[in-house]
Amino acid sequence: MRREPAKPCPVRSIEKMEVVKTESLCGRGIGEDPMRIVTQYWDMDGKEIARIDAWQERKEGEDG
Repeated sequence: MRREPAKPCPVRSIEKMEVVKTESLCGRGIGEDPMRIVTQYWDMDGKEIARIDAWQERKEGEDG
């Protein structure tokens, strides 16, 4: 099954804000859980606001 590339959307707004970015080595190093870098963004109160885990996103795309 071939996936079409995502179509870019016009930017509606831009806002500068202060966040904390972390990069963590995650995974057990096995086929169903490979080691990889996961990037997370946190607000200044310590609440996670975004997570980028390309392997997990790819896996969920294959399952759905």
